[in-house]
Amino acid sequence: MSQHRLFFFVGVASLGFCFATAGGCAAPKRGDSGAAGNGSPGTAGTGTPAGTAGSGTPGTAGDGSPGVLTAGSLTLEPARHEARVGAMPLGLTPTEFRLLEALVRAGGDLVAHHRLARAGWPAEPDPDLLWLKPHLARLRAKLEAVGGPRIVAVRSVGYRIEADEAA
Repeated sequence: MSQHRLFFFVGVASLGFCFATAGGCAAPKRGDSGAAGNGSPGTAGTGTPAGTAGSGTPGTAGDGSPGVLTAGSLTLEPARHEARVGAMPLGLTPTEFRLLEALVRAGGDLVAHHRLARAGWPAEPDPDLLWLKPHLARLRAKLEAVGGPRIVAVRSVGYRIEADEAA
């Protein structure tokens, strides 16, 4: 019988495969799948263009600042992980921030349930759509408390953000 035994492990962090032997771990070579990104929509590794800035259109900065997103009085700065309504900062969890960013980037257009779930949980290969409801309920409450834009559910389809009038 051989001295080397082959063990099979699934890497939790990258969901990749690792073949371990007595000599160490050797991961199979793969092409660049974008798994090295930080997971935020609009950043490296997601296939979404980063730094989408424009001239006052929904989901972009009215002043042309790169990477700053707006929806009415809501301002998101993904590079700094900051969100505020007017001058009031929002204390968002990373998941809430990713969900809100996906909605703002859509500029008021509908974001399908599956697309929003993928934005909220980028490391999950098949995120459960039931996870959306409680996270969006907390996000809605935080936005409502400071007079921010509304997150509107479109039954059986997805969600969209309705921008308030900027103050």
